[in-house]
Amino acid sequence: MVKLVRNGLDSAVIKRAVAANHYYREVFVSFPYNGTSIDGFVDLLFEEDGGLVIVDYKTDAIDEDPSESKREQYSLQAGIYALAVSRITSKAVKEVVLLFLSKPLELSFKDIPSLMVKAEVAVKKNLKGL
Repeated sequence: MVKLVRNGLDSAVIKRAVAANHYYREVFVSFPYNGTSIDGFVDLLFEEDGGLVIVDYKTDAIDEDPSESKREQYSLQAGIYALAVSRITSKAVKEVVLLFLSKPLELSFKDIPSLMVKAEVAVKKNLKGL
């Protein structure tokens, strides 16, 4: 556990958050969507260069080069977080970073508009099945 914490504290994205001076931890996000609500927790949120950065900590045991498989696995979650945060704050999300603490490894998503479109499609599809 200590190693995971050290890996996180030594990461570039955490240093960026600290340098931003204002950061928020364990942020509850909830927004209404077609008669239901989308809820979750964002591990870390900060503003940098006029855009918001979302950080999600991951404790997965990861392969040597997990970038593409993890990007695929978590892209929907990243898009939903970006969608929620942008709707709640009315600010642009510029980046979502997955911080894998066991490696350590940062996996950054910067094509936020595309992620948000995919998230909206997935949410609409899943809500129709309820």
